[in-house]
Amino acid sequence: MREGATVRGTATAASVWNAGVIGASVEMEHYGIPVLLALLNLFTLRALLPLKNWIDKKRAQDSDS
Repeated sequence: MREGATVRGTATAASVWNAGVIGASVEMEHYGIPVLLALLNLFTLRALLPLKNWIDKKRAQDSDS
């Protein structure tokens, strides 16, 4: 969703698209693709969460100044 100059919810939207591609790949019996995409999605959403939180905190501090 767009909020002024910022966009929110892009990770959720990307995850929905990712789930669709995983489903299509499984249907076509290409099992390597969904495994790779699931791991990439897990990494993106979980391992990068501390980085996202740090960026959000920094932006909040900058806007308070």
